[in-house]
Amino acid sequence: MKKLFSTIIVSCFLLGGNVYAEEEITINSLLQEGYKITKEIFVKYEFSSLKIFTLKKGKNIKICSVKVSTSSVNYYSTCMTP
Repeated sequence: MKKLFSTIIVSCFLLGGNVYAEEEITINSLLQEGYKITKEIFVKYEFSSLKIFTLKKGKNIKICSVKVSTSSVNYYSTCMTP
């Protein structure tokens, strides 16, 4: 049940990201700005994995997801403000 709930939340973030388009922000740039990782969630699929990070700096919160494909070395990260 917990895995299903996590999958639904991740899907909402990924599908809703296009509605609230911002400039391209990566997790590395946020860490350099002083954000701290407060929570990590790991979701494994058949051919890829997704790691979701919650970052916080003061009252500002960002949620970043990093997708890693098992079939290739490629990965991508995306961040958004909830």
